[in-house]
Amino acid sequence: MHGWAGTVLRVDLNREKVVKQPLDPKVAKDFMGGRGLNSKVLFDEVKPGIDPLGPENVYCMSSGPLTGTAISLSSRIQVSTISPLSYILGDGNSGGDFPALLRRAGYDQIVITGRASKPKYIWIENDNVELRDASDLWGRNNYDTADMLHEDLGNDVRVASIGQAGENLVRFACTVFDRHFTAARGSGAVLGSKNLKAIAVRGTGKVSIAKPDEYMQLVREDTQFFLTDRTQREIHKYGTHLGVVNWYPGYRYFKKLLSKEEIPFELTPEGFKKDEIGRYGCFGCVVACRDVFKIPDGPYKGEVGKALEYETIFCTGINCGIM
Repeated sequence: MHGWAGTVLRVDLNREKVVKQPLDPKVAKDFMGGRGLNSKVLFDEVKPGIDPLGPENVYCMSSGPLTGTAISLSSRIQVSTISPLSYILGDGNSGGDFPALLRRAGYDQIVITGRASKPKYIWIENDNVELRDASDLWGRNNYDTADMLHEDLGNDVRVASIGQAGENLVRFACTVFDRHFTAARGSGAVLGSKNLKAIAVRGTGKVSIAKPDEYMQLVREDTQFFLTDRTQREIHKYGTHLGVVNWYPGYRYFKKLLSKEEIPFELTPEGFKKDEIGRYGCFGCVVACRDVFKIPDGPYKGEVGKALEYETIFCTGINCGIM
């Protein structure tokens, strides 16, 4: 089972019980992690016609066999559940460091069922997994939740959490990873319905590689590509903001496609760049596509955070007529 941690973590919130289940090698081969593993669980275990915000719904998160290794673009995690907005399969994908640390803690997938009687969070530290009281976290936003868990557990811990929207069952609420990364499609509302505020993880193990020397040679070749390819260098410099001028975003629900000349300077890659103070890359990634900003003035002066992605700027901004 090289490339796999070999364990599925099952959390039964009804009984407040955690079970470690071996990952079936055939399932791993046939479904390859991420969306595949999650969809298999939901297909097998969720009955038709359930209430997505009821205890019968199942919440899954899983990554693929490259996550937690040295190759760029691999620190990704898929969150899948029955969406309370669409009532069908809702898939969201996120990056950051959380996916890699979960794999390095020894888990390929987390499957969460039932509903806790009061707010809880899951604490994972390699082999140790606990359900802990989250009463003091309930009602907090994602920033405060992460800060409080870091203060309690350590700054090397990574956190998946929900904010007040998830707690109040807003049907499009997200699961938020590492404060700035989101997996959407209503997964945050599903966690809220289960009284699960957060998952905190510290993983210090390694992912097993079948042929380490050959693999590292591929990693070096892959890294060289990302460091020299013109498009990847532009993404490193500007992030996915490039799409705002290169991909002709739709305006007011695609009534028209905007040309570069019609995009306000503040929304262009150069406009975003002016307040940038650094770059951020997900675990092991040399592209470092995320801008890091420091707000220069106003009521939030001095606040530091990572930039919005193109999809957010476009979908909830330009395409809604907000410029």
